[in-house]
Amino acid sequence: MHLCASSGLEVGGSTRRWAGRTPLGRPQSARVACSALHLWRTACSFVAMAVCLAAAGCGVEERRARRGSFIDEEAPARKPSAPPPKWRHTEAFASLTVVRDHQKSSHFIGGPDVEIRINDRASAYGRRGAELGEGALIVATHQLPEGVVRFAMDKRVGADPRDSTAIAWEYAVIDASSHVLEQGRIATCVRCHEEAPAGEVFGPPGL
Repeated sequence: MHLCASSGLEVGGSTRRWAGRTPLGRPQSARVACSALHLWRTACSFVAMAVCLAAAGCGVEERRARRGSFIDEEAPARKPSAPPPKWRHTEAFASLTVVRDHQKSSHFIGGPDVEIRINDRASAYGRRGAELGEGALIVATHQLPEGVVRFAMDKRVGADPRDSTAIAWEYAVIDASSHVLEQGRIATCVRCHEEAPAGEVFGPPGL
């Protein structure tokens, strides 16, 4: 609400409408002049606001330009992530002995076919209650719609991070290209295989 000093009239809000003359005795044309003055001040306010917004926009664009220049010229380029490591038994896999084939695996829902291979150190695999020693290797190969995935058990020294001198099973998840996706004392593997009849190894009909 604005009070026009030239006429004593209130412009905006609850402006009174006077006929003929204003309360100060001035002609009604004073009201017109007061309204014009109010409109002029309002227009000036909008112009000032537009100028401020334009200046702020220029500042934002300038900062964006500087930031973009910094990213383009000074930021180091991101190095591509290294591929997963190759499984250390990749070359020996073909020479492993197939002891189970075309059986249903309990590793996945739906029981896909699984092929199980072992090395010489795991020759006791499948004997009820047998404990496999250091160097034993068991590999289960699954044929999934998405492709081949292998689960391996490698009994070796240093597999257990809690005791570097102990002989324990190291679990590994391996893709079709023999890249290791996960390896170690994998919690989900350990939790299940601790329920096995002997030494974290399930016997026939499958792993």
